[in-house]
Amino acid sequence: MKILVVAGGVVLGGVSRVVSLLTQEWQKEHEVSISLFRDDSNLAYPVGGTVIQKDIPLKGCQISRVYFLYRLLKKHEFDKIISFSEDANYPLILAARLAKVSHKVTLSIHNSVDTFSVKSLKRMIRFYPWANTIFAVSNAVKIGLIQQGLPVNKVKAVLNPLDIKLIDQLVLESCTIRLKASHFHLVSLGRLHPHKGFDLLIDSFFQLSKHHKNLHLSIIGEGGEKQNLLEKINQYGLSEQITLLGQLNNPFSVLAQADIFVLPSRLEGWGLALTEAMYLGLPAVAFDCEQNGPQEIICHEKNGLLAKSFEPIDLAHQIERLIESDVLREQLGSAGKATVTNFNVEDVAKAWLK
Repeated sequence: MKILVVAGGVVLGGVSRVVSLLTQEWQKEHEVSISLFRDDSNLAYPVGGTVIQKDIPLKGCQISRVYFLYRLLKKHEFDKIISFSEDANYPLILAARLAKVSHKVTLSIHNSVDTFSVKSLKRMIRFYPWANTIFAVSNAVKIGLIQQGLPVNKVKAVLNPLDIKLIDQLVLESCTIRLKASHFHLVSLGRLHPHKGFDLLIDSFFQLSKHHKNLHLSIIGEGGEKQNLLEKINQYGLSEQITLLGQLNNPFSVLAQADIFVLPSRLEGWGLALTEAMYLGLPAVAFDCEQNGPQEIICHEKNGLLAKSFEPIDLAHQIERLIESDVLREQLGSAGKATVTNFNVEDVAKAWLK
């Protein structure tokens, strides 16, 4: 099968990691070509297949990208055309319609409907039904899209892959960051953006620090919210107890040293970082948000804990339950790992091509 993948770029972030994993798996049995809008000379993650087009100019509107994709689709005959996220979905479906190949297109949506502007939602409702399939990264995202008016028969939920073999390899690598054995360690991972809710996690940690003096929180990631988070940390007087580690090429060797993983996201289409942490056996806590992926991954008190949406006090309470019970941590950590092992990249990659 000849597959074309269209993406904005391969940058640090969850969607790009999905592109990386899927293309590498697909290339084992298929011919994979990749079209990127940005000129990412140094890709953040390895990809499978061949990058045949990149650095497609925006020039103030989408017309140039539609034109470049149209020419690509007319020049090559692909069996399946898959795009990743809104910045790629919209110009691709227009180009595919013009090239009369929209029946081969699969669009993918990786974020909750709540993250999209009114303009973007209107574009989705008008143009996305031209595609053969619209993949939502979770059932929660699928429901949100259908409620917005996308056709029920075209919207399908498909999971994000988990590269178990790579995690097993990376977790064994030597790590320059050593978490102090004398402390109890909470860890979180994600882009420093308001959607990720790290401000709420810091609020929760402040409550916990009143009763647990040996706690330490490490947050892995970079983003525009960094300065605001540092100011909040300093306001609470927690600069010695909370560390912003920045972006790490290999976060797994740090995650493996922690005791609890916390995902405090306000909006999360799926939760790739959550599944990776759970695979390492970390007991996990997340907010129980409507139309968000974590509630599909975590079954409360079965394989993790869910806190009331956006309530730092309840998040602190759920974390404290794990701090105070070795048995609960062990039970939920083991059950969580068993759950996410089902998300292996081989099976998920096949589901994307159905």
